Amino acid sequence: MLIRRTQPDDWRALRELRLAALEESPDAFGSTLEREREGDEAHWGGWITGEGWGGDVATFVADDGSRFVGMATGFDPEDEPGVVHLFGMWVRPERRREGIGRELVNAIVGWATGRAGVDHIVLRVTVSNDAAMRMYASCGFVPTTDPPEPLREGSAVSTQTMRREVVAGPSG
Repeated sequence: MLIRRTQPDDWRALRELRLAALEESPDAFGSTLEREREGDEAHWGGWITGEGWGGDVATFVADDGSRFVGMATGFDPEDEPGVVHLFGMWVRPERRREGIGRELVNAIVGWATGRAGVDHIVLRVTVSNDAAMRMYASCGFVPTTDPPEPLREGSAVSTQTMRREVVAGPSG
């Protein structure tokens, strides 16, 4: 299993994986299958290059040689100094419990650690997803005291914010 950062030519395979994630786990993401299905090449390219995002993006995938089996995205927004957001995390159900999720989280942590001025990573996880909360905790994330937030506007599903400190990247 190769954990690697996506490249521009990966957009179709990334789209397929993300749509599979939204279909299988609709209550795990802030977006919806209907919304993402409409995305064009530029939309999916943004997940890879960060174009149009207002910050730097790194999407990592687990590639088994025939298809992508997992993904996680890190976003370092220009308007939030010191923080990287981890989101879009998903592993195909038949490949769970193999450590792929942990490897994807570690890829984002490694990317964030190498970024100048970043001191912590945050994520939001569905409160009812005990397995995901345990996995993130095993990767060094701790729940914050922030009150739960709706998954997305109008959703009855709540999310918990979790945080992990990182060693600041190089200055400059």
